[in-house]
Amino acid sequence: MAEKVAMLEKQREELRDDVAYLKSQSMRNNLVFANIKEDNSFGNETAEIMETKLRTHWTEGITVLLPKKGSKSDVSNYRVLR
Repeated sequence: MAEKVAMLEKQREELRDDVAYLKSQSMRNNLVFANIKEDNSFGNETAEIMETKLRTHWTEGITVLLPKKGSKSDVSNYRVLR
């Protein structure tokens, strides 16, 4: 009986780790943009129009400087210029 309880507790911990990992991966892929004006004069903008605005904002408004070669490549080494 004790072995079964230990096995179930181990499985529960593994599932918690899996859920935390999947949640972090999902959050990592979601980007939030601010200060982009929407034109709702004809109702909500279509996804295509918003995508065009985001791409323009991204390519014209933001420059990402990558870390120097040989430096540790985590997020803290990246700088964003606007």
